[in-house]
Amino acid sequence: MADIRIFEVKESFAKKAEEAGVIRAPERKIRLIDAAARGSIEAAADLAEGYLRGYFGEPVNKAKAKKWAGYAAKKGNLKAQKILEELS
Repeated sequence: MADIRIFEVKESFAKKAEEAGVIRAPERKIRLIDAAARGSIEAAADLAEGYLRGYFGEPVNKAKAKKWAGYAAKKGNLKAQKILEELS
């Protein structure tokens, strides 16, 4: 449980740093993919949102957004469920 909280704090910091222009979007995407691959449902939902909104310095990718949102939604993530609804 402590690992998840540490991840949440790190991601919160990373998101703020990215918004301030300190961390580039592609670097954040790589960190999120790594965390999602290790089982972080929150990271999967954040990936879905990033792909849906074009937050990673790339064009919107609805297919990838749906993939990551579907994975996170199956695990009960509300943010991911809302993204799937938006994609429908």
